[in-house]
Amino acid sequence: MASHVKKTWNGRAVIRRVHQAAGDGNTASADVLLAAALDRVPRDTNDLANTGAVSTEDDGRTAAVSFGTDHAAVQHEDLTLEHPGGGEAKFLEGPSASERPAMAKAAAGRMRALLRR
Repeated sequence: MASHVKKTWNGRAVIRRVHQAAGDGNTASADVLLAAALDRVPRDTNDLANTGAVSTEDDGRTAAVSFGTDHAAVQHEDLTLEHPGGGEAKFLEGPSASERPAMAKAAAGRMRALLRR
């Protein structure tokens, strides 16, 4: 005699878990970007590097990397500035392109982990 297993679909729980995994993936991706940016941020005093942070909004649906000093934008945009302590302009923009594969892998890993459950 065949046994029957009754399964219940809980769509709301699935959606909640998918959104959570996507948010975790966004944060993981932003963490990769921050690490790469910190390798390139001007290091004259470390004040700028010390403000690097990942923030999220909308339950993780949006993740951002920021640097919170008054001179962060100038340091990022002004290609004529010298950085005797190391680092470079476009310290965030450069890694956002070069680290795209690693960022995608970090984000996908969170969703993959959910789907393997």
